[in-house]
Amino acid sequence: MYSNFKSKGVDILYDDRNERPGVKFSDADLLGIPFVIIIGKNYLNNKSVTIMNKYTNQDLEIPDNKIQQKIKELIS
Repeated sequence: MYSNFKSKGVDILYDDRNERPGVKFSDADLLGIPFVIIIGKNYLNNKSVTIMNKYTNQDLEIPDNKIQQKIKELIS
């Protein structure tokens, strides 16, 4: 997923630090990151991710095959 976004020219930060999710979310807020893609239990169970939209404070559950399309919609 990271490589796909990078190849399309989307600025992306892959946070692979060994930190609790709350620390990562807080740091994303400090950096002003508008959208956070969470790959967690939902991905393992039903191949979907959660997109946290910091502009609207909404969480969207998106199937993995629709992620790039949804991010394009959100950033345009």
